[in-house]
Amino acid sequence: MIHSVWIKSFRSLNELTFSFSKGPFVSIVAKNNVGKSSILEACYILGHLSSFLSSDISEIVPFDLEASYIGIKLFKNQKDINYYMKVDREGKKYINLNERPVRRKSDIQSLFRTTYISSDSLLLITSRPSYRRHQLDHGISQYSMTYRKNLSTYKRLVVQKNRLLKDGGEDTIIKNMNRQLAPLILEIQRERLLYLKDIERRIQWYVEELDVVNGHFTIQYVSRMAEYSDSDHILRVLDQNLAKEKMIRMTNLGPHRDDFSFFINKRNIKTFYSRGICRVMAYFFQLSQAYVIEESTDLPMLMLLDEPFSEVYRDLKHQLIQYIPSSFYVVYVSTQQDEISNLNKDQLFGLENGRLCKI
Repeated sequence: MIHSVWIKSFRSLNELTFSFSKGPFVSIVAKNNVGKSSILEACYILGHLSSFLSSDISEIVPFDLEASYIGIKLFKNQKDINYYMKVDREGKKYINLNERPVRRKSDIQSLFRTTYISSDSLLLITSRPSYRRHQLDHGISQYSMTYRKNLSTYKRLVVQKNRLLKDGGEDTIIKNMNRQLAPLILEIQRERLLYLKDIERRIQWYVEELDVVNGHFTIQYVSRMAEYSDSDHILRVLDQNLAKEKMIRMTNLGPHRDDFSFFINKRNIKTFYSRGICRVMAYFFQLSQAYVIEESTDLPMLMLLDEPFSEVYRDLKHQLIQYIPSSFYVVYVSTQQDEISNLNKDQLFGLENGRLCKI
């Protein structure tokens, strides 16, 4: 279980601690630009060792200080676990578990999982395919080591193949790479399709339970390779496509080009439904991902909610909040106190001058 989180000298935050000792739901209500999202970012970094706001993690360190500090206390196998991280001005991370240095990311990943959901979840519907692929790969990689390994090998081979295509490499060498790519494509797509089918089933349950819209929800996976059920067939297609790839000088077939879309009654929700409904469906997708990760890893899930229900009408918003999983540890930040003030009054906080204050 997750006991508490500690943050010090992190962006505009001074020093603060919040605990889950009185329940798994912590609410933070404050005006804009005072550090609410920074609290969620600190929690996310503890789980992923990277930020959702910046590719340069050194940006979390206030300009007049030398380092930022974050930590989390857990209880696992009847033992207390104290995990602390220091990030210096160069972005170097110093990590300790129970006062012992940690050098392997897997040691951290065996403690808990973290997911972040904000109003930007709408991008899952409106953004480019690369954004959706990243969300998909990130979700499956949270629990499947095989997928992580296959995807990493696949990406490395595609980079090598693209280099050969740009440099006019020999067909025999490129076809040899196709032989390595074909079984990877088959396995990556197989895991993606199984995963999306599970997510689809879970979203349909939410659609029916909350009476969001009338209709049957589906996820359509878009791929020029998905119809092929064996690597030999995939290899033949890759080789047949070689002439075109040499012309455009890049690999244009495979999971790195695939996409998926959401439908209700066979109508694409991006085209036929409001931004509010699209936002809700994107939220259901991310929430379902978190459930799959929690169930697959059997690890505590720390869910970070950054006003995820903007543009959703009031009654549905209250329903969605009531359906936040009770098995998760949740940090919910908002500018509106009436949204979440009744969920756990013992752990309702404001934020002033970089510090938490009880409301």
